[in-house]
Amino acid sequence: MRYKKLGLDSDSENQFYIFAKAFYDLHHGLPEKDSLQEFIRALSFTRPNFVLEKQIDSVFMTYVEQLILNQIAWLSYKTGNQEFALRIYIELKSFYEKEEFNEIKLKIYPLILYNISTIVGRQERYVYMVELCIEGIEYCKENGKLTVFPYLLFNKGYGLAKLKRHTEAKVSLCWAFSLFEALDKAELAAWLSVDCNEKFSYDFPINVELLPERRKLFLTN
Repeated sequence: MRYKKLGLDSDSENQFYIFAKAFYDLHHGLPEKDSLQEFIRALSFTRPNFVLEKQIDSVFMTYVEQLILNQIAWLSYKTGNQEFALRIYIELKSFYEKEEFNEIKLKIYPLILYNISTIVGRQERYVYMVELCIEGIEYCKENGKLTVFPYLLFNKGYGLAKLKRHTEAKVSLCWAFSLFEALDKAELAAWLSVDCNEKFSYDFPINVELLPERRKLFLTN
């Protein structure tokens, strides 16, 4: 194995190497199913008998292990295993709720809340979707996490629209679109505006030319 040739002699070093390589390969053309298996292999160095979705809440996890589990959940969702991804995300959510403020939680926790809200929204569990988004929005406001903030606002607005709470929905969606544009994501704001206008008979303005080949709506990573 290549990592052995590099002189790595501990499970944690081997794990970090496989994790970093899998992350690089994922973003340079490796198919998502193959990437998923590489992240699972990386986790096995320190958790050889780890039952992913059942033990997360009850053990200490290193920073790398937390990143790996987040990748496993995300790729499980992307490759069609929605329920498995949701179980991992729920366990990660419970894990972080018991953690004090730290840099790892600050980076991952809002993404987990957003990703869970996306999954349950697609299961038409809109009340829970909105509750998760409210929790995430408050966390982002308290800790200055701007990147995930508009995604949570959008999911909240979408869930409210599905619940026919249209006045509240429009407020949340309007804030989301404005923030997306401020973060140089005007095309995403436009696509989401089109979707909401079509599904809910809203009248959000479309401020940029849409390019169909670049339309991507998915879980954040």
